[in-house]
Amino acid sequence: MPLGDLEKILDEFFADAPERVILSAPAERGREVRRVTVRRVPKGFQAERIIGNQAFHENMETDGLRTLVDESLGVVFRQFNGWNRQGEWCVSIAADGTVKCRRKRRQAMTAEPKIEDYNRAKKRLLPVGTVVPPLIDMGIFTADGQLIPSKSDKFRQINRFLEFIEDVIGDDYRGRPFHVIDFGCGKSYLTFVIYYYLVYVKGIDAHITGLDLKADVIRRCNDAAAKYGYDKLRFLVGDIGGYDEAEPIDMVVTLHACDTATDYALAHAIRHGAKGDTVGAMLSA
Repeated sequence: MPLGDLEKILDEFFADAPERVILSAPAERGREVRRVTVRRVPKGFQAERIIGNQAFHENMETDGLRTLVDESLGVVFRQFNGWNRQGEWCVSIAADGTVKCRRKRRQAMTAEPKIEDYNRAKKRLLPVGTVVPPLIDMGIFTADGQLIPSKSDKFRQINRFLEFIEDVIGDDYRGRPFHVIDFGCGKSYLTFVIYYYLVYVKGIDAHITGLDLKADVIRRCNDAAAKYGYDKLRFLVGDIGGYDEAEPIDMVVTLHACDTATDYALAHAIRHGAKGDTVGAMLSA
């Protein structure tokens, strides 16, 4: 298939509700950007560019996605995988410009989904196949977003934890900042996951603060936040009982707090006006 037919293929793909796009196989060795993954979010699309071991994100409309594909496919990348209502589209471009296109049609549902299928889907609030930098560094995902089999139990726990958040906030916080404080954050593995979920999955303007007594741990957490580009995630050295900032609090996380620290966390949540069910849900996690 000649290169001139590529535009017709993309016209047909974009005409039927694109959901997700992956651009891969750099056209030249040593390309800085190794892969671009674009997925639908509530207000358009979000592109994730993998540069080295870091992920960079950008929001865009459908027109912006089409422009990205037009300018990249065949020039920067030779492989296109896209999903829309028809199914999956696989387009590859050889060095001589030859275009190959395969389509995998969606299978019509012939029976009612099983209850366990609903449960399995519900638990994957962070879908496998998505590059989530904190989960890669935690050794739960591979570099291309695939689940490491030995970490499946930990992945289920993380998704269960996110279900508490999803059940509490729903869509109530769209259009305004959402403030979270993690008292006794420790190494903050789940804090990073919360930030990714709220900002990149839910599309919420999340501002998260982690508080812990260990200065070396806080320094590493701030370094990791900078590496990921999580500019509204910060970590402070401090005691829960002495925390006295005027910023609002919408959600309190106290997974690592113990003894009287839990009491202090509850007191802060009440004083700052955090929703009572938010506090209760997170403490029970």
